[in-house]
Amino acid sequence: EYGRASGTAHGAVDDDRETIAAGDDVLLLVENDPVFARLLLDIAHRHAFKGLVATSALAALQLGRRYQPAAITLSVTLPDMDGWKLLQCVTDDLNLRHIPVHIVSGEDERPRGLRHGAASYLQKPVSESALGQLFERVRSAKARAHSQLLIVEDDLAVQEQMLRVLGEGDDLKTTLAASAEQGLAELRA
Repeated sequence: EYGRASGTAHGAVDDDRETIAAGDDVLLLVENDPVFARLLLDIAHRHAFKGLVATSALAALQLGRRYQPAAITLSVTLPDMDGWKLLQCVTDDLNLRHIPVHIVSGEDERPRGLRHGAASYLQKPVSESALGQLFERVRSAKARAHSQLLIVEDDLAVQEQMLRVLGEGDDLKTTLAASAEQGLAELRA
């Protein structure tokens, strides 16, 4: 049996929702198999993440909006909604679409998952090592997480207006290009 996490019981798995504090690195683990959910949670803990376990699509959407996790692991087999539909809901939701979704599923549907916006796809059975590597990739991406925006616009007044509207801060770096050729050069760089 896998170790118990701190927190409150939610379904068959205790998670960390009662102990999450500002600045914590959080993963949303969408999984209706309690044994596999506990495994995901234990591996998340070993990689210094706190974990939220959602056993349904509705709970996943609510937890995602409330806690804004660093990433979501998603099983496509859920009791209340097809996981593919949930993936579409996440990618369509302005409050969630920035969160990378990593599908962990027993179905052999990797091309479909990637085509529909998943950041990665692991097929069950999956090793603890592969899950650990996934969580390390999430940690690395979070460490360098800042958005880069390339604006290709030849009108300087429009460029300035776009910069004012978008703003720029620690999480957004904007690069300006006055032509398609310059834009392509910036993309290559």
